[in-house]
Amino acid sequence: MPFFTLSLRPALSLEHMPVDPTVVGPTPLTIGWTGKQSHYTLQYDPSDLVVTPGTPDPVVVNPPTGPAPDAPGVGGPAPVSPAPPSGTVRPATPPRLSAPARITPTSFRSKGIRVRVTLPEKARIEVYATTTVRKRLSRRRTTTLKRTITRKRVLNLPKGSTALRIPSSALGRATVGPRGRARATVSLRTRFTDGRLVTVTRTVLIARKTTS
Repeated sequence: MPFFTLSLRPALSLEHMPVDPTVVGPTPLTIGWTGKQSHYTLQYDPSDLVVTPGTPDPVVVNPPTGPAPDAPGVGGPAPVSPAPPSGTVRPATPPRLSAPARITPTSFRSKGIRVRVTLPEKARIEVYATTTVRKRLSRRRTTTLKRTITRKRVLNLPKGSTALRIPSSALGRATVGPRGRARATVSLRTRFTDGRLVTVTRTVLIARKTTS
């Protein structure tokens, strides 16, 4: 390891100041060091190292003191905004889901729920309906369960509107009887070709019609 020696002039305390103020005691300091070894070489132009005698170095003023640039439309061209970089993630465009606000238990048990899906572009969808029921565990304890009361339909749909029906499942018919009442949530999960995933929901009341 090579050694690098520095000659220091340490500060002297007032208690040990010499009589002669010009006396300075040099104290050598030797440290061990190893030069950085790397294959990287900083590229430079040798002409930048040439200094012409009598030529001062350029001075950079911050902020600049020169005239302000021309405003757009006042003697100068309008600035060109840079184009967005490739691969920018677009905001997910939500599809539209239409469903009846209310259907009868008889219609739900026999035909299911009829919905209309509107897509801004072709995508793969999954549509189904769920409801929440309370189950009694004992005389004093109950719990809340989430049940899927229709079959899950998975389809590849083109751009535009498509009407389809999601039939009721066996669990749905057991949950909603002919005189039953339930508030169902129809969920539409849409996955577009570029990987975007959007989910929208609608609420449907399953109950008999009230007579006035």
